[in-house]
Formats: sequence, C-alpha cells, structure tokens
Amino acid sequence: MGFNFGAFLGGAATQITKDIDEEEKRVKLRMDKILDRQQELTIQNQKEFKAKKEKVQNQMNALVPLFGGGPDAIAKARSIVAGGDNHYNFMFNKLTAAQDRGDNINEIYSLIPNKDAVGFESVEDATSSLVKMAELPEITIGESSNMAKLFGIDQKAYFNREQQKLVEVGQIIAGEKTPSETNFAQGKLDLSKMSKDFKSVSEMQEYKFASELKKLTPGSDEHKAKLAEYEKFKEGEAKLTASYLIAKYKEDNDNTTEGLSAASMQLGWQKEKTALEKKYEKNIISSVTGKVLRKGVDKDFETEVQKKIDAYNYEFVKGIVTDTTGLNINGLAVISANPALKNLLPKVKKDLEDAMATEEGKPKPKEIKDDPFAEVDKIKAEKDKKKRIDDFKNKYPTPDAGAKDLVGKGTDRKVILQSLKEAYPDAKQEDLVKIIVAAEAEREKFIQSEIPRRPKGGFFFDSDKEKEDKRKWDEQYGKTHNPDGTPKGTTKKKRRNR
Repeated sequence: MGFNFGAFLGGAATQITKDIDEEEKRVKLRMDKILDRQQELTIQNQKEFKAKKEKVQNQMNALVPLFGGGPDAIAKARSIVAGGDNHYNFMFNKLTAAQDRGDNINEIYSLIPNKDAVGFESVEDATSSLVKMAELPEITIGESSNMAKLFGIDQKAYFNREQQKLVEVGQIIAGEKTPSETNFAQGKLDLSKMSKDFKSVSEMQEYKFASELKKLTPGSDEHKAKLAEYEKFKEGEAKLTASYLIAKYKEDNDNTTEGLSAASMQLGWQKEKTALEKKYEKNIISSVTGKVLRKGVDKDFETEVQKKIDAYNYEFVKGIVTDTTGLNINGLAVISANPALKNLLPKVKKDLEDAMATEEGKPKPKEIKDDPFAEVDKIKAEKDKKKRIDDFKNKYPTPDAGAKDLVGKGTDRKVILQSLKEAYPDAKQEDLVKIIVAAEAEREKFIQSEIPRRPKGGFFFDSDKEKEDKRKWDEQYGKTHNPDGTPKGTTKKKRRNR
C-alpha cells in the first residue's frame, strides 16, 4: 500500500487551521478578561469619584459663605479642603465658632500672596481641581510571536482595537493623575485674630443672645421678643455700671475730708466709658435686626456702640442729679464740662418729672428743685469757656492757623470744627469745613514728602542747642517721618537708594 502524500498535506493543513483557531480563541479570551477588569474598575472609580466630588463640593459650599463669597473666598475654601477631611473639620469648627463671636473670619484666615496662583470663578471649578477620577492600572501587552503574527494573530493589536471601542462608548475611562498643588493659592491661620475665651458673665450673655437671635427668623414674634429681652438686658447693664460708679463716688467722698473732686469724678466716668467702648471694639449686636455687626464691615456698627454709651451716660447723669449726699455739686460740674452729658440733662429732668407725676397721690411738680450752686457753676463755666476761646484765638489768630496745627496733631475733624466755631462764631460753617479739608490735604501731601534729616548731636554729649534742635524736629516731624527724612512706611531699599 503506497503513501498518500495528498492526503497527508490535506490532514496537516486541517490541523494547522485548527491550531490557529484555538490560539486565536485563547488570545481573545485573555484580552477580553483584561478588558472586563478595566470596565469593572471604571465603574468603581466612577462611583468613588461621584461620592468624593459631592462631599468636596458640600465642604466648599459650607466654607465659601464664611469668607463672604467671591474668588478669594473660593481660593481660601479650596486651600482648607485640600488639607483633607480632618483639616476641614477642624477649620470649619474653629471658623464658625469665631463667626458666632463676631470675629473677622478674613483676618483669621488669609491667603498667602502668590501672583502665579491659579484662580477660580466658581465652586464647581475649584472642586474639579481637587477631585479627579482615579487612573486605571497600567496594562502591558506583550508582542505576539512572529509565527502567530504570520497567521494573523496579534494580541496587542487586538487589545488596543477592542479597548478603543469600549473607550468610545464610555465603558472604559482612563482617569487622571492627582493635581499638583504648586500653583494653587495657599492660606494661613492666625489664631491671634481670634477672640479669647470669655472673661465675664456679661460677655457670655452677649454671646448667648447672639446665638439665640441667629437661630430665629427676623421679624417673627419670637425674634422680636428675644430682641426686646436683649435691649432690657443692655438697659440693666448700663444702670448697673453707672450705679456702681456712683456708689464708688459716695464711698470715696466719705473717705476724704475735702470731698471728692470734679477731676476725680471726671476720671471715673471716662474710665468706665473707655471700658465700655473697648468691650465693643470688634462687634456688637444690632438693636434693630439682632445680627452681629462688625467694626469696619457694617455701617451701623458705630451707631450701635454709641447707643450703649448713651445709655451709660444717661444713667450716670441721672445718678448725679438724684444724689442727696453732696456728689451733685462737683458732679454737675463734670456734666457741664462734657457736651455728651450736658445734652442729656434736659431729658433726664423731664423723665424724672414724668415718673414723679405717675406716682399715686402725688401731683406733678413743675420742675426739679434747682441746685443752689447752679448759678455759680454757670458763671464759672462761662468764664472757663471765655478763657478757653481767648487762649485759642491768641494761639491761632486765624481759622487757617488753628486748622493746620490741630490737623497736624491728629485731632478729630469734628473737634476741630467745634473749636473753630466757638472761637470764630461769625465764620460760616461751610467755610470752616473747607479750611479743615484743605489742611488735611496739605498734611497728607506733607506726610508723603521728604524733609530735612533729624539733626545730629555731639560725639559724646549734646549741647543745649543740639538738644533743642532735636526736640523741635521730633515735635514737628517725628510722627510722620523717619530720622533720615523719608516718610514713614518707606521701604529700606528706597531709603538706601536715597
């Protein structure tokens, strides 16, 4: 029986074809498993990305309003959130507590200057810079053998082709690397700008009222009732402060043979008034809205502080007027010497008259009994005023001269105007205002200009003339200029160049 070569070739070809098909199936199976895993990882990454983005965006939305909104607020919020959940929780708790106390959040947490920092216009943009979908693990597909390629089996080409199909329909997403922080704004925390722990029951009560009012709807009955309660508390506090001061006056007056002087009473009144102003140097609760007003931020801040001072002044005047121990003699002198107190005197007297008229069985008196020393005090006050005006006019022969000197000393413009009106009653107020404004402009120009250097003394000892020259220079220029003659605030570099 002879060898059938044709049958042999036919059988070999069939086996080769079978082997090629099986190899192709094995390659596709391996590559498909890798692609399936990439699809699973994509779904997992998408879930994690969505959850993290939602969390980060919520954190951003909670922080941005604390800073007032805008690009800087977004940058500050991003800097905090970038530090992770623990950092966010710490900062959010600190900042919200500070805000409740009325602190300036933008002073507590500020941006570090960086002209190259990337800015953001929206919370979503900033969130996108923080949250990226995780990258898929890198897949390395080896080259098929030459024999396999000869028969059209190329596993790398197959993988790339099939992967691209899945990428195009969104079933595989490669993801992104975690962004670098190099060009993003960074913030810094300054705990020294944060209010210290409460030092008094009064301060704790203020904080309590602020927190309670914040939770209530403005205009509601509950809000109005709480606001009325707060005003009653402040009224009682003003009475307590003034009553304490009057009681101390009485004690001091009893302990001296000469009696408490007007100067001592003036000092006591001023000290308590300063303490009251210091208490509200940063924030105060509005008597109209119940909101916390911040100095330099809210326009009604100064008005509300003045209300508290007026309440204290009212109780002080009332305490002096109604005193029967002899304090009212010098006390009325203090009142007469201070316009803020003197202007309250008619109201205090009227309120006392009205209060007496409401008492059962007692007729309303026409007026409170005059102080026996009132006329003497009046004459003295008029003499003091005339002397003060004469001294002023001798020192300042013209309104221009007075305005320039007082502006140069840093005197409040309202005080300057009042002094000029007293000294020059015939001058129009609008003309005096123009003079003061011109003096302020001239002083500002002077502050920005360079002046002669501060005189130098002897090597070991200064002569009398050298001492006098230094004193005059210090008096005239010391507050506004450096010893080298440059305006204060000039950089060291500019001063060296000079």
